[in-house]
Amino acid sequence: ETAGEPRFLVWGDSHAAAIAPAIDLAARQMGISGMFVGRGSCPPLPNTDFGPPGAVKRCIDHNSAVMSLIEKRKFAFVFMVGYWPKYVHRDELPGQGIFFDPRVVPSRTDWSTPVRKGLDATLTKFARQGSKAVLVMDVPEMGYDVPEALARAAASGRSLDIAPSVEYTNKRQALARRVLADAARSSGALVVDPMSAICDASRCHAMREGTVLYKDGDHLSAKGAESLSALFRPVLSIMRESVQAASR
Repeated sequence: ETAGEPRFLVWGDSHAAAIAPAIDLAARQMGISGMFVGRGSCPPLPNTDFGPPGAVKRCIDHNSAVMSLIEKRKFAFVFMVGYWPKYVHRDELPGQGIFFDPRVVPSRTDWSTPVRKGLDATLTKFARQGSKAVLVMDVPEMGYDVPEALARAAASGRSLDIAPSVEYTNKRQALARRVLADAARSSGALVVDPMSAICDASRCHAMREGTVLYKDGDHLSAKGAESLSALFRPVLSIMRESVQAASR
């Protein structure tokens, strides 16, 4: 609904779709238009071995088409969003859903090498064609199916603080965050990190000020995503300045 051609692309898997309302709201407020392309369980990693062969194969054509779109439309900025911990460990949280137990340590197996290589190759290609990447760190995983877990807690009079501890989340997210930070540092990509908006010094939160932030164990709800829109304003300000400078 904003004027002009889309200036940015949001690209990723279902986590990209879940956080897209945050970017959408901030972009609307700032008068910048963008486009979203995504496919569930397909990270923005073309030609990358990020999981079982069947999972990788179903994403090849999609990600190839996205890269062609970026080159054709000459997007100045590309948000890259994914379920990063899943891809660097090739595993979700143990027992995620009704059987999740934060006492069970999540997988620490390091499958990050192909993810690093895929990111570096993609960011190098972006640099050659004049696109700036915005790497979006993943949101903390809740493990539990949040709406159901909150309902059960409320019905039984238990605490609504159902999220795993910050220590648990930090251990789970450490490798993925390091991979993205290293890629940003070497390529000059921008970074948006939702962690501080969902977690404080002692714990992360599945609900804040009456808003349920998640719709399941690891995807933001639409309202939860919109509550994070301010995180994207600094990056969108850079985009707007870039567009204004190019039009002078």
